[in-house]
Amino acid sequence: MSMNSSCVGRFITLTVLGLFSLSCYAQQQGFSVKTGVQYTTGEYGGTQDISDIYVPVTGRLVTGSWGLSATLPYLRVKAPRGTQIGPGGEPIPGSGDMTTESGVGDIILRLTYFNLLRSADKRFAMDVTGKLKLGTADESKGMGTGENDYSIQVDGYGFFDAFTAFGTLGYKVRGQPQDFALEDVWFASIGGSIPIASRTRLGMAFDVRPSAYKSNEDLRELSLYISRRSANNWRYSAYLSTGFSDSSPDLGAGFSVGYHY
Repeated sequence: MSMNSSCVGRFITLTVLGLFSLSCYAQQQGFSVKTGVQYTTGEYGGTQDISDIYVPVTGRLVTGSWGLSATLPYLRVKAPRGTQIGPGGEPIPGSGDMTTESGVGDIILRLTYFNLLRSADKRFAMDVTGKLKLGTADESKGMGTGENDYSIQVDGYGFFDAFTAFGTLGYKVRGQPQDFALEDVWFASIGGSIPIASRTRLGMAFDVRPSAYKSNEDLRELSLYISRRSANNWRYSAYLSTGFSDSSPDLGAGFSVGYHY
């Protein structure tokens, strides 16, 4: 069974979007650390549930207009023997007995330039981010593909009184393992959030991207999240998600907690 840790993308993206909308385009300078847990499950076109638990630890430094973050994750996957779980958490189900694998996943590095574009009235902002997934996980244990992935994305935000809209458009170039061929893909998301209490926002996001495998359906997922920033520099986020294709999980849930120094 081959497992991949890049499902952290959706986890981090929802957290960052929620906290960004809380701060209304101004990025807080300094260092922050964040951790949490994500759970997903689904049959992915097979006959048995494939479930994973993902626990990332992320450190992030913001200085001036730049942000640099690094994520080290732990991953635990339960699936039929012979399952291949490739990039983006896309399983090709096996047919053997159920088995469980766990260990440290691939390291994720992100470099963001904030406010690449920003309107004079502060109602629109755009960031650009480059991401590198290092193939550092133990390939012999099936904890990754052993290859590096590269992606670039732009994130746009619109601020309309109590409503914040956001969208993402990006492109990912995948490393090519020996055992299976992977496709380079575009990816996109769109959503929005509203305030529901002081320092608390409720949001929704829809994500879509082609599968890394030619024979698989495109991934389509809808997520509902809530984010809160406390007065003493603690930040919290939680979400629920569901998929609309065989390549997407039937159900996902996660939360994160972070502190800014």
